[in-house]
Amino acid sequence: MLVALVITVGAALGGCGTLPVPVSGPPPQSASSAAPSVPPGEPPHASPTGPQSAAPGAPSSPPDTRGGTPPAPGSGHPSGSPNTTPEPTSPPPPLDGFPTEASAGVPAGTKLETYRGPCLIDKDGTVLERVEVACDRLVIQAADVIIRSSRLPPVDVDGDGWSVTVEDSEIDGGEFVGPAIGYGNVTVRRSEIRGAQHSVLCGSNCLIESSLLHDQFLPTDEDWHNNGFLSNGGTGVRLTGNTISCTPVDNDAGGGCSGAASFFGDFEPVSDVVIENNLIRATPGAFCVRLGYDPAKKFGPEADRVVVIGNIFDRGPTGQCGGTGPVTSAPPGIRFEGNLWSDGQPVPVS
Repeated sequence: MLVALVITVGAALGGCGTLPVPVSGPPPQSASSAAPSVPPGEPPHASPTGPQSAAPGAPSSPPDTRGGTPPAPGSGHPSGSPNTTPEPTSPPPPLDGFPTEASAGVPAGTKLETYRGPCLIDKDGTVLERVEVACDRLVIQAADVIIRSSRLPPVDVDGDGWSVTVEDSEIDGGEFVGPAIGYGNVTVRRSEIRGAQHSVLCGSNCLIESSLLHDQFLPTDEDWHNNGFLSNGGTGVRLTGNTISCTPVDNDAGGGCSGAASFFGDFEPVSDVVIENNLIRATPGAFCVRLGYDPAKKFGPEADRVVVIGNIFDRGPTGQCGGTGPVTSAPPGIRFEGNLWSDGQPVPVS
């Protein structure tokens, strides 16, 4: 029998269900629009494992988020001058509809109350609304948990049958070694996600929509590898209408960005992925987007059913989004359409 715990008033919504068939179109017009966890060549940055302070009853160890051997600092950046930007052949696409710090997250004027509940939620159908959560981590071990208009620490949902939907909220990962939110059966809409090693790490059944992923944390003396979105394999992932960036610069310990959105076939094949109508910000890493096809990886050759359509890429200081290029590790049969540079030029894929 499902037991519903309502922290404040609010009706429960559905969690992450079957992903819709992608349709191309313009980016979202505002963050308040209706809502409806490696490549060939250079090894990517990936996530190390390490000790974490878990909430009582949380999983004893976090999922292994490694994605390959990291490159030496700066190895993803070409020497010499950046590429010369060609003259656009079409008008630059509009950027004003994508999420920003001003538009994503807790709606302006929302009054938050201090959350006094448990840091481990194990009641199906729990609803948290308009609260500020001071736990070190919020651990979800229940189905159909709903969080709305709230400020949150790192959110951990990692188990078959457990799921969470976060809407109009702010997730601050701080200096956490791991994702600000992960690891499966996650839906995030119209939210701001900042801090932590990765903004989102999700293997399967993930919908990240109309949200801002930015400003991950990297210590100067650690070889962490950062991502805006990271998957080490899985199925059923949709990223749509977001602003996605990976910002930490390479440090002397070998740490730095893998990419804004990175898919690696480490533990499962990458399959049924849709990346649609996002703003992909330039990164200090080698590539902005990595799509999971790599014959050297255990499941790398099996990447399939990947759709990348209607995204806008920053050129950044190198003129090609990342230090080496915009997109890599595309599987055979990829649908790659309508992806443009911010100056209107078509984006290549490799």
